[in-house]
Amino acid sequence: PTMDKAIEKAAKVIQEHSMMIRNEQKNTFIDDSYLLLGKARYYKREYLEALETFNYIIQQYPDSKNYEEARYWAARTETALGNYLSAKDKFEKMYRSPDVPKKLRGDVFAAYGQLEIDQKHYSIAVQLLQQAADKTKDKNKEMRWLFIVGQLQSAVGNDYEASQTFKKVIRKGPPYELLFQAQLNRARNYDVDLQDPEVVFDDLQAMLKDDKNYDNRDQIYYVMAEVAEKLDEEGLEEEYLKKSVRNSTINNDQKGISYLKLAENSFENKMYTVAAAYYDSSYSNIDDGNPRFDEVKLKKESLGELVKHLNTIETQDSLQMLAAMGEKQRLK
Repeated sequence: PTMDKAIEKAAKVIQEHSMMIRNEQKNTFIDDSYLLLGKARYYKREYLEALETFNYIIQQYPDSKNYEEARYWAARTETALGNYLSAKDKFEKMYRSPDVPKKLRGDVFAAYGQLEIDQKHYSIAVQLLQQAADKTKDKNKEMRWLFIVGQLQSAVGNDYEASQTFKKVIRKGPPYELLFQAQLNRARNYDVDLQDPEVVFDDLQAMLKDDKNYDNRDQIYYVMAEVAEKLDEEGLEEEYLKKSVRNSTINNDQKGISYLKLAENSFENKMYTVAAAYYDSSYSNIDDGNPRFDEVKLKKESLGELVKHLNTIETQDSLQMLAAMGEKQRLK
């Protein structure tokens, strides 16, 4: 609704206050209003209408202070529409243009990085987002873009680089939620060959003792389990996963994920009855919007059927063993 109101107000300025004199617009608020109109349409995901608006500014107001920003938003909109070739062409021109204002350069590089992320070109996206973080003077944007760099480095298996990037985010003093996730991701991307596991566990233990993290202890224990898995400490991994479940207070989805990991480990060890119970618990807790929800449901149902047959086999084996005994041995 707020976007609709923005569109209504911007359109009113354009319709009622336009001052075209000798084919030249004298009201400097008109191109501002078109830009606002385009942004509101973009945020409403009316991408075709947004692109039409940004292109109109580019064509009609080449000397406007909003010209470069309109080009930037047009490129973002092309990305959102999946027109990757057109978006890349626009970003390439802006990337090399000396006319792009300094305050906009970081946003241009970041949006170009988003285009590469959408195409799964993560290594290229890392370079662009690092440049974006270097160019911006907005501390919040810098921290956010660096955090995404860490996520991308993790996605391509560069654990050490990811861990170091998250360390940079932590040192910049981000707000609580970003700080907490950066701390977790720094530990999660611990490199077994280059880093001391004791330091990682000490950092996570310190997080457990912080009162602010009370309701997030389940996530901390889960990451401790991930570190233990990297070290091939199966017993320690299971211990931390169970602690993750026991310390769950408000995050049922995390509880479901912890149960899921316990289920997968049990299944891998061919402990099907135990695995079935864990899958059942995971299904009861995991969010139905979780990308693995359908997989959990399928495993729960199929393993439930398998366990029913295994129990039948076990019962019948026991009964036949008793039936095969002599009467005295059976009574004993």
